[in-house]
Amino acid sequence: MRKMKTSRIAAMAMGVVAILACGGAFAQPERFDALGGGFDEQAQRIRSELATGQRYSEISPEQRSEVLGLLDSIESQLGSVDTVDRLTPRAKAEVFSQQERVRALLGQAAADSRLVCQRERPSGTRRSITVCRTVAELRGQRNEAETWMRGLQRNPEATK
Repeated sequence: MRKMKTSRIAAMAMGVVAILACGGAFAQPERFDALGGGFDEQAQRIRSELATGQRYSEISPEQRSEVLGLLDSIESQLGSVDTVDRLTPRAKAEVFSQQERVRALLGQAAADSRLVCQRERPSGTRRSITVCRTVAELRGQRNEAETWMRGLQRNPEATK
């Protein structure tokens, strides 16, 4: 009995370690570095991933157009010089600021696209099933439930 309990605890501990080790790999956003060189390849890859919608599927249309506009702006500033060192300090700071905004938008989109799986037991059954949703879907469901509850608090007669 004690041996079975110890092995079960050890298996659960190994599972937790495996989940923590893998979780970091999925949550890491891509590194975008316009000032470090190779901007053209990075921008082209980001544009194609935005166009296909596979990697950044949770990004809003407004954020998508903002990222594309920022990439175009960076490209026009870097296109006039052969190296980043030839940019004026003001232009370099502007490119850096735009780069950080692109990183923030793409990082948030990557975080929102992360899948979260939970075991749920549907009503009327003893069997539990695994349901996976993105972080953005969970946030939307939570906001919808909060809105519904606020509506009930304002007008309790609506449920009758």
